[in-house]
Amino acid sequence: MALSDQPSTSDLPLPTALPVLFLKTRSQPHDAYEEYFSTLGAFSIPDANSTPSELSTPAFLPLFLPVLEHHPNVANLEALKHLLRSRNLHCAYGGIIFTSQRAVEAWSQVVNSVDVPHSHESRGAESGDPSTLLVPSAPHRAEVGLRPQSHSSIIASNTDNDDSTHSQCPSNPSTTPTELLDDDFNFPLYSVGPATSRALNTLISESSLNPTSSFAHLRPLVVGDHSGNGANLAQYILSHYNSLHATKLYTFYDAPRLPFTPLLGPSSGDRVQALDQRLRKKGLLFLVGEQRRDVIPKTLADPDSKLHPNQRIKVDELEVYSTGIMPSFPQQFASKIHDLTDSSLGTSLIIIVVFSPQGCEAMLTSLGFLDHQGRLTEKATTRWTTNSAQKVDGPNFVIVTIGPTTRDYLKDTFGFDADACASKPTPQGVGEAIRAFLSDRGLV
Repeated sequence: MALSDQPSTSDLPLPTALPVLFLKTRSQPHDAYEEYFSTLGAFSIPDANSTPSELSTPAFLPLFLPVLEHHPNVANLEALKHLLRSRNLHCAYGGIIFTSQRAVEAWSQVVNSVDVPHSHESRGAESGDPSTLLVPSAPHRAEVGLRPQSHSSIIASNTDNDDSTHSQCPSNPSTTPTELLDDDFNFPLYSVGPATSRALNTLISESSLNPTSSFAHLRPLVVGDHSGNGANLAQYILSHYNSLHATKLYTFYDAPRLPFTPLLGPSSGDRVQALDQRLRKKGLLFLVGEQRRDVIPKTLADPDSKLHPNQRIKVDELEVYSTGIMPSFPQQFASKIHDLTDSSLGTSLIIIVVFSPQGCEAMLTSLGFLDHQGRLTEKATTRWTTNSAQKVDGPNFVIVTIGPTTRDYLKDTFGFDADACASKPTPQGVGEAIRAFLSDRGLV
């Protein structure tokens, strides 16, 4: 819709604060969205000539309403605990991919459980079957939610004994131990954004204080947080992980040996053989929820053969949590909107920030944008037209999505166009999207 066709809303009464309803659980003890929007001027787009007063009033009023409830996949978390505790994770995988805060929380639970001794924990009873925590064959992997993108298998050792003699690391008579090949390199934790990266870096910092930490033993390093979405992260992983593997090949196979350069390989000065199992390009472990997109596994595993075979990366998806809409959300959302509409804020606008496709239908229905048959109403399709603005009863609702996934879901599923979409899934990205929309509509 052209801006010229949109109503002039500059004559609408401006509130002392614009309510911004975040459809998410408020993070504890501090929420980055609350902190950012509590100090952000709503009606002032900053430029070189902006004054402090122009940037501070009126402000946004951040509010929160949880949509989802999460349930851990206990069997898979126990499998991860075993793999980390036995210090075989680096033998099975070359890194881990995180694209959600819930996955980070699940991994943190695993790390804390392994690194903090539990005197009453029975290792042999962790999964009900002590011999197959991470099962070896693809048909059985579905039982614990492991969805391979390759035919590689993960062999679980007996949980009753975590000694190195039961290591999953491939045995090799060479004088170069697997640790030499791995300890010279960081274990990448690929993170889609700053929130997951901060949580992972905090976990790394805490683990580094524990000299016996199995997690710290991996030499983990968080990378990729600039990517912002799964598609960008997948491209970054292709570049970064293949480069990392090439460096390892050079270090332990191609590089010259003494007396020409400092010793990089085995103590005998011999190169590691190119086909040595320890130099294989390991797959990546992708910790996921029950509902997820497949853009990362498809991009890395390349089932359409767009990449050179040497560039492909095997991916195993491990479901560590399931997600569902809170049964009370539709009622709580309707109640919250009613309270905001009847409040003394005097607002003509209510901004709603959507973080996930889950709950979108209930939100649109409560706002009167969907009828009971799931079709868009006239209120939804004409809400920003001149005639609609003149007839509006109550505030207008600005729908903002955290990223393209939710935006596309609204469009593809309901035919609904979100008003704004954050370029990055951060408080700053959401704030910029909102202020740009308000400016385009003549609200600032």
